[in-house]
Amino acid sequence: AVQDERGAIYELDPASGAITGVRLFRPSGDFESVAWDGAALWALESGGTLYRLAENEPVTRLETDVGPRCDAEGLEWDGRRLLVA
Repeated sequence: AVQDERGAIYELDPASGAITGVRLFRPSGDFESVAWDGAALWALESGGTLYRLAENEPVTRLETDVGPRCDAEGLEWDGRRLLVA
């Protein structure tokens, strides 16, 4: 789960829904979606910026060509690539 106005990823227990861990990666932002690629979790900011969070690695920030005028809302991993909507 992602907190949409703070760069925080929450690990949840699937049975109870209880928070079992938190990883802060940005102090603030407008986060819209997350996707798992099998090795890392990706978080999408509304302006199109992607953040890659992998265990025991620093957070990687990637700028896309989406830009703030597009107001990105969705992110999905299709098994080969990330799709931004």
